[in-house]
Amino acid sequence: MIWDVAKTFSDQLALSIGYRPGGRVDIDCFIGRYSSTHIGIHVDHAHNFGFTLRDGKTMFTWPGNRLDLVGVRFPDYQAFKSEGVPLKYKENRVTYFPADWLHVAETRSDISANVNIAFWETGDDSQQNANYVKGLLQVPNRTRHDVRSSGIASLNPDDELLLSSLKSLLDSASLKRRMMIAQLIADTSSRLNVGRPIVEVEELDNVIALNAISTLQWTPVFQEGEILIAANGHCGSFRYSRALHDFLNHLCTGQQVNLSDLSSGNDKVLNDDLLRVAASLARWGAL
Repeated sequence: MIWDVAKTFSDQLALSIGYRPGGRVDIDCFIGRYSSTHIGIHVDHAHNFGFTLRDGKTMFTWPGNRLDLVGVRFPDYQAFKSEGVPLKYKENRVTYFPADWLHVAETRSDISANVNIAFWETGDDSQQNANYVKGLLQVPNRTRHDVRSSGIASLNPDDELLLSSLKSLLDSASLKRRMMIAQLIADTSSRLNVGRPIVEVEELDNVIALNAISTLQWTPVFQEGEILIAANGHCGSFRYSRALHDFLNHLCTGQQVNLSDLSSGNDKVLNDDLLRVAASLARWGAL
């Protein structure tokens, strides 16, 4: 499955360099035969790793300081090929070019098939949250302003409303909850930001464990008696309990959990909660 390969590669890259690039991770598939990329020479602003499913593609690349080549299309860039580095896409290798390198692709003879995994250097996660907050604030355009005289001053009504709205947002748990859900989806998908395809599970195994590809995270929302649980880019809301926390911790530390022990317990409501979480993890491809 392409999603599994991309997540595994993202994790391996992060472990090898000691951090994750700040932006998202994209998966792109290129299939076809064409004289040249239609937009000409360009920059992706992402680190590109190309995996070849069928040979035939050549990527011509130039250093990022060759800004004179941006936008040059076929056949006008033919004279500059000797100044760059050609990358032959082959099934037995991975091609790579940095985020600032210019490039253009050609597949002139046989139809090629390639999967590209791109790592964006910068992200806008917090900016998206800021934009969300801004969208909730009421900031009317005032066309008339009161005549003011000397004396004690106070905030005008528009700013009082703005300040009140900001205080309400900060006091509410909903904003943090929204931020947390977005973070859980991004982090458990290794920045792919999309969930693993759902697995239709008819029946759970008696003994379950977290599989090697999966990332499992959770966060309690104590004010609501809730716990947010995420795995493989999916996130769900469940009733918080200490037993559920311990259940997740067992899975997260690589331990096996025997579900038959749960079904024989005395607290049916609690057992149903744990089984509901297990069923969700199975559908998310985490078990």
